[in-house]
Amino acid sequence: MEIADLRILYNEHPQLQLLERLLHRGTKHILLTGLHASARSVAVSWLAEVGSQKSADAKVESQKSADVKVICAVMDSQDEAQYLYADLKALVEISNQQSQISNREILYFPHSKKRQASDEAMLIQRTEVLGQLLVNREQSQITNHKSQIIVTYPEAIDEPVPPKATFTQHTFTLTKGQEIDITPLTERLAELGFTKVDFVYEPGQFAVRGGIVDIYSFCHELPYRFDFFGNEIDSIREFDIETQLSKQQLQSAEICQMNTLTSDDDESSETLLNYLPHETLWLSNDFTMVAQRSLKADFRKDDNLRTIEINRQSTFAHTEEVAFSTLPQPLFHKQFELLTDDLQDKTKAGYHIYILSEQKKQTDRLKAIIDNINETNSNNPVSFIPVAGILHAGFIDEDMHIACYTDHEVFARYHRISLKA
Repeated sequence: MEIADLRILYNEHPQLQLLERLLHRGTKHILLTGLHASARSVAVSWLAEVGSQKSADAKVESQKSADVKVICAVMDSQDEAQYLYADLKALVEISNQQSQISNREILYFPHSKKRQASDEAMLIQRTEVLGQLLVNREQSQITNHKSQIIVTYPEAIDEPVPPKATFTQHTFTLTKGQEIDITPLTERLAELGFTKVDFVYEPGQFAVRGGIVDIYSFCHELPYRFDFFGNEIDSIREFDIETQLSKQQLQSAEICQMNTLTSDDDESSETLLNYLPHETLWLSNDFTMVAQRSLKADFRKDDNLRTIEINRQSTFAHTEEVAFSTLPQPLFHKQFELLTDDLQDKTKAGYHIYILSEQKKQTDRLKAIIDNINETNSNNPVSFIPVAGILHAGFIDEDMHIACYTDHEVFARYHRISLKA
């Protein structure tokens, strides 16, 4: 079983169906209570699914402000943001690959400051988010654009960004099927400060080999490879600089210049907030906490914002509550008798048990341990469904009668998250 299949199970969750009705009704402020551990991430990933679905009655949906296309999750801290981002990437990206649908996008917007200097990798992530937001808004005028979830935190929001006019002036988009001569393209790259090399290995470089043009933009973590058929861009792929192997086919690519996109200009008054559409749905664990940690993002002052808060109580006076019933995964500390007892109790209570792991050998190891215990207690054998993939923290959903446990918590190991695509 894949982790994306786990998210699909939640399409039938009664509380998520209630949440969908509130969104379609245009409810301003929604409070989600009773969500713990990575159950929060599963609920947020479901919002990406709702946002990517085209309503059967677009006019009615538009009138009720139910078109959730951009969700900005402002977490309390950098750690909280990274945990949510990693979970959403696991839940949504694999689902995109399985269904061959690429209209759900998870983006991470960090702050770029490291003491007195800027981290180039973080700057690239920031500019990628800004570019994707602008491209998505342009495409929304002619097509059903992507559902985007941007995950960030107060320090990242407070850091200045270039004005939209500056960003647009020093960037351009190449799309599949576009007709453009390679020579004018390389001249434009040179004007933007790109360096021609034999093989690209860092942002700001490009290479030409016959009908293939490689460009390492400052707006993307990986370089792009453009295959030309005559003067037409036949395909766009991102690729790994070490193996030269393609990672993903793309419909478009944003090319941007670095020296105009750094956040060193602290005099800029614009932030991420200036790039987000008015219909953005804002999400947080605690908007009061966000306001305390941010100089520029006090969401309590704007009555027109639509918000979802995952907390015990709401920051806002008038809110609609959706009450979940979840618990964090119990602590076993490698005591497998305790784990087996817990799984036996869950089985008797009618729970479906899932154990998540990135490595099959870990779930095989757990199965062998439990099978040995079952041999001495054959009256109450237990079993579980292995899930390929990982979340940050396991949970029990009492509404769905689902127990989702993670192997790193069972074995009391530290879970190192990855922020890479």
